[in-house]
Amino acid sequence: MINFVLAMDTTTGVVRDVPRFDEALVLRHEPNQVVWIDVEEQTEADLESLRTEFGFHALTLEDCLHEHQRPKSETYENHDFMVLYEFVQPVPRTGPVQTRELLMFLGQRYVVTVHRRPVTAVTLAAERWAPVPGLEADMAHYLAYLVIDAAVDTYFPVVDALTDRLDKLEDDIMDGHDKAVLTSISQLKKQTLAVRRLITPMRDIFLVHMRGPSSRFGPNTVVYYQDVLDHLMRVTDAIDIHRDVLASAVDLYMSTVSNRTNETMKKLTVLSTVLMTCALIAGVYGMNFTYMPELNHQYGYYGALWMMAGTSLVLVGLFRWRGYI
Repeated sequence: MINFVLAMDTTTGVVRDVPRFDEALVLRHEPNQVVWIDVEEQTEADLESLRTEFGFHALTLEDCLHEHQRPKSETYENHDFMVLYEFVQPVPRTGPVQTRELLMFLGQRYVVTVHRRPVTAVTLAAERWAPVPGLEADMAHYLAYLVIDAAVDTYFPVVDALTDRLDKLEDDIMDGHDKAVLTSISQLKKQTLAVRRLITPMRDIFLVHMRGPSSRFGPNTVVYYQDVLDHLMRVTDAIDIHRDVLASAVDLYMSTVSNRTNETMKKLTVLSTVLMTCALIAGVYGMNFTYMPELNHQYGYYGALWMMAGTSLVLVGLFRWRGYI
């Protein structure tokens, strides 16, 4: 269903609500009007109406009916079509990162956005849409930029949250918190990969447009889309760093476990050596031979105990001097 229709008069810079859909269809043919139609919880009837009035390609409308499309941008004869995502805050401790899919049609004097659930980027763009001197002829492209920029702005809090969790994960590894570390690493890796699968195609879209022979975003709005590309590059670089750190985190975890195991084995070895020495002394004096030195000595029992204690202290001191304990 039609969520709202806005129209801007590029001559006066006035943005107003258009209560009727048929009125918006008339306005989009006027050279000084830019029309924005937002469709929420789209149905086949809504999409068929858009196809009839705007001539949208059937493949784009098919994408509108099926969720979880890959971020992409396509060019058709009379319009451009884009699939993008925004992230929902906050990032969950477990489970996938929540997203909202947004599909956008961009024409010379109109923008049509389609989504199944409320999208923050649409709300923010509607609040920010205002005239900009020098962009009267490219106002539709500027409006598309506002929507895309608002969606890209939701990427930074997600990356920051993943960074904070990664820092805490490294601290937990160094502090020896073993029980949930591997689970946290696995969960964080899945979320990082999911975020990268959405952000990387968005970056590639703008790389192609910015570095191609011509830009589809309008000659006066290229600088705005260059700013979006810069944001996407920063986010992508951060995600790539996260992937590398997560790969190193597994090695770090295994190293700390191995080091702690080695420390435990050293302590057990020292204890075993001390006990074996005591057992040796006790075994010698416990042999059942008739003729043995000190067998009938009055203080032999206490002497054996002192010998065990003294030998144990000497061994402990030796191991401590060598740094084993």
